[in-house]
Amino acid sequence: MNRALLIFMVLSTVAILAGDDAALEAGKIKEFGSEKLKPIDSGFFFWNFKYVEAPYVVERKGLDIYVNGYLVRHGPKWPPFEFENIDPGDPPPDSSPLDDIPEGKDPRDNYWTKKYVYIIRNNDQETARKLVFEMYQRCGAYSNVEWSGNGRHIVATTKDGEKINFRYEHHVPEAPKKDEVLAAIRRRLLHYETLLNQNSLISASRGLEHVVTRDRAIKALDILSSDSPASQKLEQMKDAGVFDEADVDLHKIVTEFVHNEGLTKRLRKLKQADIITPESVPVEKAEFAQTVTKELPSPESTFISWKVFWSGVLVATAVLILVRIRMVEKS
Repeated sequence: MNRALLIFMVLSTVAILAGDDAALEAGKIKEFGSEKLKPIDSGFFFWNFKYVEAPYVVERKGLDIYVNGYLVRHGPKWPPFEFENIDPGDPPPDSSPLDDIPEGKDPRDNYWTKKYVYIIRNNDQETARKLVFEMYQRCGAYSNVEWSGNGRHIVATTKDGEKINFRYEHHVPEAPKKDEVLAAIRRRLLHYETLLNQNSLISASRGLEHVVTRDRAIKALDILSSDSPASQKLEQMKDAGVFDEADVDLHKIVTEFVHNEGLTKRLRKLKQADIITPESVPVEKAEFAQTVTKELPSPESTFISWKVFWSGVLVATAVLILVRIRMVEKS
């Protein structure tokens, strides 16, 4: 095939797919709207292992969440996944019902749920129970599968000896409702806001996300900003509990770190002011609680105020009565 024609076909395919993705995202925004939170001057955000200057604006576009324009959380598929009445066959090798769900994918869009639904839809209850049990037996991740709880649960034992409990129910999982999906995304949106308000460090990079909270974040940034070699910084990060040997991708926070004067100044100012938010009280709630305390008197103080008021009334009344008696005596 002509090389120029092949390149044109590939680029055309990429453009079509990109157009489809853009149309889907535009549809989500039209369906769910957008919202942008107030700028946040606290916290630390890294995108693709590079520091991003504050202030930080957390916003939702449809079902996706952004920080300073960077996509940090891809929302679920919408409209929701619909099951086709097709037998997916035997389980894929090395697959398990407990496999992680890729970001942005409907949690029901996997082999195990599809097979389960196909069995339920196409068999009576007794036959379905038997076939579902056999489905779990075919999973290569389990060394043993058995019924438990009067046949209401399937207990699978992993090769490491861990027991996993699956509840058997003879019905098809329902698709999530629009308001439920939006509520879950909004909770995540506000979670990012709270983390930044509490001076946490958020590192996001194409589907990966890592959060280092409060005191550990300050320690991590101290290590990053030092003049120590990268190998020593990595060891210090592990000792500080920021990440461990398994977090290979996070090592790039150290190996690709570029000194930033703005970050250095913010870190110095934060340490001098010692303004790390208490772990149990989000910033906004703490400020609100202080405002309420100032504006609303306690029940005890209100009771004392009324006692003082009525005492004054009684004294004034007594004075008026005495004045009246003296006027009568003189007359």
